[in-house]
Amino acid sequence: MQNIKAIDFEKWGGIDNYLTQSANGYSTRASLLKSMVPWLAKAHNMTKNAVAGLPFDIVKEDGEIVDTSTDWGNIVGFMDNPKRLLSLVAGSLCGGSAYVIPFKTKSRIIELRYAAPQTITPWIDREGLKWFDRATEKGKSERILPKDIYYFWLPDSDVEIGQPITSPMSTALLPAELLAGMSATMKIYSDRGFVPAYIGNVKGMPTDDAKKAAENYLTRFLRGAYNSVVKLINSESLELIRVGAGMEELKGAYNDIQRQAIEDIGTAFGIPAALFMSDKAFASEVNPLIRQWYQTSEFVSIYHTIEETFNEQILKQFDYRLQFKPETLDAFQEDENARSGSVSAYVNAITKDPKVAEFVMSFMGVDLDEEQEAQLK
Repeated sequence: MQNIKAIDFEKWGGIDNYLTQSANGYSTRASLLKSMVPWLAKAHNMTKNAVAGLPFDIVKEDGEIVDTSTDWGNIVGFMDNPKRLLSLVAGSLCGGSAYVIPFKTKSRIIELRYAAPQTITPWIDREGLKWFDRATEKGKSERILPKDIYYFWLPDSDVEIGQPITSPMSTALLPAELLAGMSATMKIYSDRGFVPAYIGNVKGMPTDDAKKAAENYLTRFLRGAYNSVVKLINSESLELIRVGAGMEELKGAYNDIQRQAIEDIGTAFGIPAALFMSDKAFASEVNPLIRQWYQTSEFVSIYHTIEETFNEQILKQFDYRLQFKPETLDAFQEDENARSGSVSAYVNAITKDPKVAEFVMSFMGVDLDEEQEAQLK
């Protein structure tokens, strides 16, 4: 028990939480690395904030809009702050799963409360999903039936039902650990005054006391403990041999490895490197990069999972559905503006000189159907 008391359990919120999380198989690796590696935290925050910032509508089954994120009226009655809830769910889905517990009266849902994924353990057998065990603060647990909890799971082709094996966070852990290890190495170097380790090669066989005294003396000197400008040693009796690489050798490799690890973290989340590492992006490239990110990455899987789960498990019973509208963002309006400009140009050309317009359209690959061509003529 003496050894257990020496362990710092504060990272897990105390020993009770540590035992709870260990029991349900939850790894704190991702949480710890997120607190240690700024780039992992950045990828996580960029993703959850982007999802929470997506415009959306609440619509009836016939398509009538009854509420909108830009003028939220909480028509559904149980989401006072949808942006906060969406941010929490999206952030949790970066790790593959998210959970929301509804608080109900006999007639309606009055609140949706986010539940941290490490406190939830699904029980699944060959017959399917049976129940969830929810850990409490004191290590106790309560059993929750699937109808009493809303569960968001990213799709994974290797999993038939349940939490995915692969997620943006799990894919980013290896490069994040590399960055954490490199930071730890630099901390060791800085503690040594950025002086590499040396082996002292001496003639003869010094006594243990003499060897210890010489080692302490040289260590203090190399770390800069003395302010002497010059130190004299007997070169015939002492030779210093450096062990490992010094800062000059590490500098180039360190920067290359660090940059690659940072790019790998961004790639794991599907964020284009030039956008993730903003020093690489020109202002004119930002909107195209955002469109790429919002259309072709893990971001899409996350917001689609939120949309589908909200609709199937929560809103369907009220004949409502949630509909995200990424196409209304400023980054997507450039294409619409360009398209509108092209249409306007065509209209002007056709109005002023239909023959020239028809000639231009022929080599630009613009095809008209028979009715449109008749109208043009």
